[in-house]
Amino acid sequence: MGRSSVVVILAGIFLLGIRAELDRPIRVGVPRELQWAVAGWSFDGVELITTTSQEGPDFLVCDAGRGVEVVLPLGEQEALLVVNRFHHGAGPVSLADLLAEGKRCYGAEEYEYLLEKCLGQRVEEIELKPEGEIVELLAKDLDAVGLISPQGLWAGLKPLELVDVELRQRAFLVRPPQSWLAERVARLNARRKRKIEEFLEQLADRVEEQDPEVTLMAVGDIMFEREVKQAQLKRGWTYPFEKVAPTLKGAGLVFANLECPLGVGGRFLNMFRGEPESVWGLAYGGVDVVSLANNHILDYDNQVFFQTMDILGEAGIGFAGAGRNLAEARTPLIVEQGGLRIAFLAYTEMWFVYTREPHNWAATDILPGVAPARLDFVQEDVRSALELADVVVVSFHWGQEYKEEPTPAQLELGRGAVEAGAHLVLGHHPHVLQGVEFHKGGVIAYSLGNFVFDELRPPRTEESVILQAVLKRGKVEQIDFLPVRIMGCQPRILSSGEGRYITERLEWLSRRLLLR
Repeated sequence: MGRSSVVVILAGIFLLGIRAELDRPIRVGVPRELQWAVAGWSFDGVELITTTSQEGPDFLVCDAGRGVEVVLPLGEQEALLVVNRFHHGAGPVSLADLLAEGKRCYGAEEYEYLLEKCLGQRVEEIELKPEGEIVELLAKDLDAVGLISPQGLWAGLKPLELVDVELRQRAFLVRPPQSWLAERVARLNARRKRKIEEFLEQLADRVEEQDPEVTLMAVGDIMFEREVKQAQLKRGWTYPFEKVAPTLKGAGLVFANLECPLGVGGRFLNMFRGEPESVWGLAYGGVDVVSLANNHILDYDNQVFFQTMDILGEAGIGFAGAGRNLAEARTPLIVEQGGLRIAFLAYTEMWFVYTREPHNWAATDILPGVAPARLDFVQEDVRSALELADVVVVSFHWGQEYKEEPTPAQLELGRGAVEAGAHLVLGHHPHVLQGVEFHKGGVIAYSLGNFVFDELRPPRTEESVILQAVLKRGKVEQIDFLPVRIMGCQPRILSSGEGRYITERLEWLSRRLLLR
């Protein structure tokens, strides 16, 4: 074989090697302990290799710079110390002290490597379990603590700050030193360079995405009649909300139960009818959505009922739980806010409806009215709403007036709604506070009490809370309670010190639900 033939063959081999180098997938090396950083990757032309070696991959995932140039921060794995929402603990705590006290401590087995890395020998004192199992355990155990991911946090758990250990690991995508051939190919051919740049741009866009969240504030019964109406006529339509409006307007969404129709005329069937101008108070107070599913919304017959829906619509306030027929009353109100689609459904029990003359209260296929609180309706509607929205909120007008304990029917309806997929259940009608239950990943506030109301049986009917919920896709991540006392038909938010007796009572009522 002549020299020229050898040169041609070698040149061909070289060119084939260059072409193979250009066409091969982008290789990313991933140590086993950092697999979480690439979970869900689905890039065309990218191959993930389980390795810690810097030789071979185009990029390497590592938890430190390791002396090479950092290309992109991929994210952070962090463990949180959490306890039951009504646990007495608050403020910074020491994990060493908790373990020394003999506290039951569970750690998410998905975070085993992180816990071993950060805790060393102390990890032997922690019982590893699946994160979902830990969440369920802590929601019912006031004495246990757990170490879980931020993604596992939900409203039934309260995070505490750790002072003696940092449970955190950061992942970076780095560019290890390239081979002689790879460096020269990259210089000579723009196609490979462009392919890598496109991959990095797509990855950067994905890393920068943040989980959207919305803060929802929910309040109790609002009624614009009797002493409340007289106060409005004397002091202005916005008077009931003047002390709380700044706080409510700071929320992404505000929900309430509107305990009366708004309008003029109509046929007197029961007790309440607010003036049309009262809607200005709702708007001033930042109320975005109301439930009309209650035992007073048809107190002045269909005429004022229809006026109410029109008045709310003109003011830009959404409503749920009532309509011109049953299908409309059961249709969820979908609100888009902060990158989330939130569905609102509302229902009322029918046994306490009173009317001076025979009148149809529950909507039918051909008659207007409210959505009755039937478990089959609720579960069917919740499942349908889940196909349309990221979060489902269900309102119930239920229970017995002035009773602090939920009825068996409330427990069945509330838990049934959550088991069908509802994330947050909001209760009204008892006019006093009832407990909050954390059930299978959902939150049930059995009664939020009164909000804008005249005082009937003080002090319990004057004591209330604003429930503040952080909503994320598919869950309520956290809740809090702002204590409220009604004075002169006007709700006022108390300081944490002034209102401590209200939140402590709410916690006591909630703990009792653990036994039912």
